[in-house]
Amino acid sequence: MFGTTQITASYKGKTAKCTVTVVEAEPVLESIIINPSNVTINGLNTYYNGTLTVKAKYKDVADPTDVTNSVTWSSNKSNVAIMEGNRLKSGNTPGEAQITASYKGKTATCTVTVTDEEEGETPFLKSISINPPSAVIVGANTCYDKSLEVTAK
Repeated sequence: MFGTTQITASYKGKTAKCTVTVVEAEPVLESIIINPSNVTINGLNTYYNGTLTVKAKYKDVADPTDVTNSVTWSSNKSNVAIMEGNRLKSGNTPGEAQITASYKGKTATCTVTVTDEEEGETPFLKSISINPPSAVIVGANTCYDKSLEVTAK
């Protein structure tokens, strides 16, 4: 039971008192978990289209507690990925970065891969060719009876 009480001791006409307060113990933090733990962002200077959440797992508590708004964020490569508030954003360089959430001495990490391609974008087109490079059709209203091959690089 929680509360305050006073203990009194008496001996040979002398008295001593002690006030004792019993409070609920703070739960013991075992670990924190970041979800998702791996993210890919297609495009530079682009916000992640999802949310990173952080949950704390306490000893003897069944369900983890959402602590996303209480964590401190850091990046090992801020030119690749950073946190702006609670939003994940790619930097101006493609690559891989570790985003770390810190809470009450515990840490969890999300690996972020950043590409320089926009989502759904095809790679840069360098050239296009047709083979054969020329064809001759003899006569009007005549079909070309061979195949043309188009190659994109």
